[in-house]
Amino acid sequence: MMGKSYLVGVSALALLGITAGAFASPNLVQNGGFESTTLDTSQFNFFGPTGVDDWAGYGYGFFSSPQTLYAYWSPESSPASANGFTLSPNGGNFIGEDGDPTYYVGPVEQMITGLTAGKKYDLGFYWAAAQEAGYGVPGMGIEDQWSASLGSETQTTAYAQAPYAGFSGWMHQDFIFTATGPDELLSFLANGGPPNEPPFALLDGVTLNAIPEPAEWVMMLIGFGALGVVARLRRRVAKAPSATSA
Repeated sequence: MMGKSYLVGVSALALLGITAGAFASPNLVQNGGFESTTLDTSQFNFFGPTGVDDWAGYGYGFFSSPQTLYAYWSPESSPASANGFTLSPNGGNFIGEDGDPTYYVGPVEQMITGLTAGKKYDLGFYWAAAQEAGYGVPGMGIEDQWSASLGSETQTTAYAQAPYAGFSGWMHQDFIFTATGPDELLSFLANGGPPNEPPFALLDGVTLNAIPEPAEWVMMLIGFGALGVVARLRRRVAKAPSATSA
């Protein structure tokens, strides 16, 4: 009996493993955490068309690393982390783009390949609002947001607010996009105010994953159902009297 239960369990686990492996969706974004770079991570760098692998930036933006965590995104008073600024949950490097439309805004973008027209994709990313150190008016806060586009479709986050010399805290956003072709431009554009403060939108941990079709979800549920059968069999085996008991 125990041998039969063991074999059923192995078969169910194998089915679940095959199911999950077959429908696991890879991240189509390259260097979504901005970790691969030719820039000097010991200092702040302007984020432009080159320097961060797979990405291009065309606005007034900066590349930040853990080594320079508080240089631009914290109040001028000591300690530097007095406004609660931290790395994103993704950790490591991140970027910040000025959202002041009266100054110099531009997209952060990457060409995504391997898409299937008509298929839905989940775009996920960590983001926050922060004010550049050394700017702003005491008592006047800022707000900022990201507009994310895949091809011709655009979706926008809510505004995040931060006080003077402040930080909004990191948030996670998910958008669902439908691909219209195999290759589409993924683009992020910051928008915020008030003018000249300046309001920055921070970005990290970008992912783009295909969403399983209904038939794929059915196969995954079958796999989980098989595990339920195994659990019931094991409970029955545990309750069954032993062949050697008197």
